[in-house]
Amino acid sequence: MLNDAWQEALQPAQFLTTLTTYGNMTAANIPVTLDACYGEIATEHVVLAGLGPEPSCTVLLLGRA
Repeated sequence: MLNDAWQEALQPAQFLTTLTTYGNMTAANIPVTLDACYGEIATEHVVLAGLGPEPSCTVLLLGRA
């Protein structure tokens, strides 16, 4: 699975996903994952990534105040 490869290569402090719960939502992935996992986020900075159709990817970097 692509998520497993990314997790191994990047070794993030935390890896949260909603793929098994909601499936691939492409563009809606970022807001849904942020809402669903907000209480689990234990780091100051968060990177949210959504893979879209064809070669497209949306990435969002957030900082917690």
